Amino acid sequence: MKIDNTPLTFGKYKGITPSYLAETDPSYLIWAYRNVKPIPCSPALAADALRLLHQRYDRTKLSPQRKSELAGLSCDWDEMDEWGMGGPFF
Repeated sequence: MKIDNTPLTFGKYKGITPSYLAETDPSYLIWAYRNVKPIPCSPALAADALRLLHQRYDRTKLSPQRKSELAGLSCDWDEMDEWGMGGPFF
């Protein structure tokens, strides 16, 4: 989608495309998708970033501090349905 290849106009990744950011810092892209208006990327790319983030981190091996940091990035079932994911992916 065009929006996924349009450079961001805000924040520490100003000038970077959401597509690139989904691979390099998916947690930031997820944060931006949830908090920045207008939404900086497609729902599909945000879902891919969330899936990638969960794949990268085996939550059973994280320190308590890191688990706490990532806790806010969990996706609830309604949100997953909204993004067209419809079920657990980690």
